[in-house]
Amino acid sequence: MALFVPARARRGGMGARRSRSAALALVPLFCGALLFSRGASLSAADPGASAAPPAGYVVADGRDGVFRGKRVWRHAARRATLVRDEDHGRRLPALSLQAFAEALKGAASHDSISVAEPTSKAGDDASSAVARRLLAARGKGPPLSGGLEAPLGNHAVPSPLPALEWRMIPEYVGAVRPGAPALTWNVSSYREPCYAWTSASASPVERPDAAANGTFATTVVFTTPAPREGGLLGGCSDWYALLTTTSWHVERLAGGAGEHTVRWEGLSADEAAEIAEDGVRVFHFQEDVLHTLAATFETAALFTSELTQGVDAGTAARNAEFLRDYAGVDMRKREDRSARIPDEEDVQSGDLFCIVRLDGLDPLIMWGSGSFCGHNVVALRINSTLYITESQTKSSYWPTNFVQRTPYAQWMKQAQEASYNVLHLRLSPTHARLFAEREKQVAEIFATEHEGRLYGYVNMLFTWMDVGNDNLPTPADWRLVACGFALLDPLLDRLIAKADPPVPSLWNSALSQRLGLALPNDKETAELLAIARARNMSFLDLLKMPEQDDWIYPGAASGEYPSGPASVCDVFVCRLWKAAGFFDGVEDVQCTEFAPIDLSELAFYEGGCAEADLSAQRSCQIMGDYSMVLRHFNEVTPFAHMRQRCPSKPPHYPRRFSAEVQSTC
Repeated sequence: MALFVPARARRGGMGARRSRSAALALVPLFCGALLFSRGASLSAADPGASAAPPAGYVVADGRDGVFRGKRVWRHAARRATLVRDEDHGRRLPALSLQAFAEALKGAASHDSISVAEPTSKAGDDASSAVARRLLAARGKGPPLSGGLEAPLGNHAVPSPLPALEWRMIPEYVGAVRPGAPALTWNVSSYREPCYAWTSASASPVERPDAAANGTFATTVVFTTPAPREGGLLGGCSDWYALLTTTSWHVERLAGGAGEHTVRWEGLSADEAAEIAEDGVRVFHFQEDVLHTLAATFETAALFTSELTQGVDAGTAARNAEFLRDYAGVDMRKREDRSARIPDEEDVQSGDLFCIVRLDGLDPLIMWGSGSFCGHNVVALRINSTLYITESQTKSSYWPTNFVQRTPYAQWMKQAQEASYNVLHLRLSPTHARLFAEREKQVAEIFATEHEGRLYGYVNMLFTWMDVGNDNLPTPADWRLVACGFALLDPLLDRLIAKADPPVPSLWNSALSQRLGLALPNDKETAELLAIARARNMSFLDLLKMPEQDDWIYPGAASGEYPSGPASVCDVFVCRLWKAAGFFDGVEDVQCTEFAPIDLSELAFYEGGCAEADLSAQRSCQIMGDYSMVLRHFNEVTPFAHMRQRCPSKPPHYPRRFSAEVQSTC
């Protein structure tokens, strides 16, 4: 039995003081891979630009008919996609155009299907049946473009990630606890896995007298059957990540039936206690190595415009396709892209501006939270001057940090230069009047409690993650988040040690708040999770604890920003509305639990924009190359404890937008 152990790592010691921001550190990491992103994509050869589209189909979306190395046509009437060629080296099922047309009959208007060049008529019936199954399975979903490989073969159907983006996320299969019965699972994969099933067990933790250097140890043993037919000769393998909050292994399982042994040595007493209680968490990569790397590059390609003032056309198109396929948000190019900036007298204090920048980050926020925009700002008159106020960060496209005010005309100019797509959502007469009555009070609260404070890095994840896995796209799991946070913690410390301004952890301060610990403190993520474990609390328990509006987070020791409440963009808008009395009489509304979707849902607005030709929208788009989508707009009346336990699982968000959850979560 062959075993290859390509990577093992341990964290450094606990207790070092840090100042860091994953938002600042991870974007350069993502973008550093972009130099290789297009050239490294593992697509098949160009299918040939001379091929003629079938009847009723046209070349897709102005891309010269080639997307990710495949020939793409679209059927305008049905919004179906026909793809010919190979999907990243694996042949898709043969399907004749006749069988494709038959399979498409009766499909929902938003269905999408990918097929290969037909190789023989003999496969038509079987291929047509496969296509019908796929279309039936997609009857309620957004268009998908990843091909037919997922529903085929004897292996389980993996998560609904239709293309390569984010397919590097591994699937949680379980925890292996020392001395406990073996864990056994059926292996799922986007392609055929090497082994139909796998099991793992761990030996009892060895005490220091039985291990080297006075440390603890355990042994994890994987057991596999014979590989799939032809797999041994073809060198097939399955890849796994084994994680705790302090160390990790990446393992390649290959060869014939038998056992694969992983020795886990050098454990401290605390680490041994964690493994004894929580086990070694096992995650399976559902792509092979090359396609996992390709998925990383394809994902990074969404973020190229984080480094530029404007968003280039290619990045915008990739992100628009990502939103359509992954989140069901179909942003299409506008025929009339001219800006329609409202006159200042047509903007009320308290009006919301809903923004999408197709730069990777906004689409990520939208995908994760089920929102229809990624950034929110609010109009506010201060001493008769109209400002746009917001919680923002300095970047390649925005010149200033912190909670800030920008003169209206200047903000609109900067927004156009940043390639913003913007909706102006006017308050209803009732809410506009209420805001106007408290305008001076709101302006004072803005100036004294919010202006100049740091963007809400410290609690941004907790505005979104309320219930655990129902907030995460499959196959992501809260245990992956917990281990990932703990393992990334020291890395981020080193990466942003020289950040300007100094930025705290994305999660440690918020975890400390939930544990009742004084701030600031020097505790690392693994320490905080150990404290929680000693109190019989899991990371999931901490996630489910609502953020509180009155929690105060420390300022910078250098004095660059003061202590105070932490607000991401939508939370800041909600705080001003709360100060204006929009939630008066409603018990326990915590703005720090809101996501962008929660603002646009509130029944605070006028019904539409009379001068805009936005037939499917009750809103007014004032700039942008892509049309914005705004569903569930102006529907929700505030209620007690709202938005403190909301699911947001993509791609269809079935629970989040159900009538029951809309009025209770």
